[in-house]
Amino acid sequence: MENSCMSKFVTWLLFTTNFLIFVLGLSVFGLSIWIIVDKPSFLDLFEQAGTVADISDSFNVEVYTSAAYILLVVSGLVVLFSFLGCCGAAKRTSACWPPTSLSSWQCSS
Repeated sequence: MENSCMSKFVTWLLFTTNFLIFVLGLSVFGLSIWIIVDKPSFLDLFEQAGTVADISDSFNVEVYTSAAYILLVVSGLVVLFSFLGCCGAAKRTSACWPPTSLSSWQCSS
């Protein structure tokens, strides 16, 4: 029963979904590092977008640069959890998935 077609499909689906989330998390992580490290080019990008879009109101760019630190932390957590999800799907165990193991630990207490 463990090697049924549906079991293999669900394992493949979980692994693929976690891998896609992992790649997207890495992309956001890299983008936030770029914003933090190379702030002048990021500000130039906003100025060029403002001139192309014909926005006459000036907006506070510092809000967007401070959001990069939040994106860095959140995307780091997404990368970590999706990597553990990929490992758990490949091994077919929920022990690699921290929220699952924490909830099962709390239920058994």
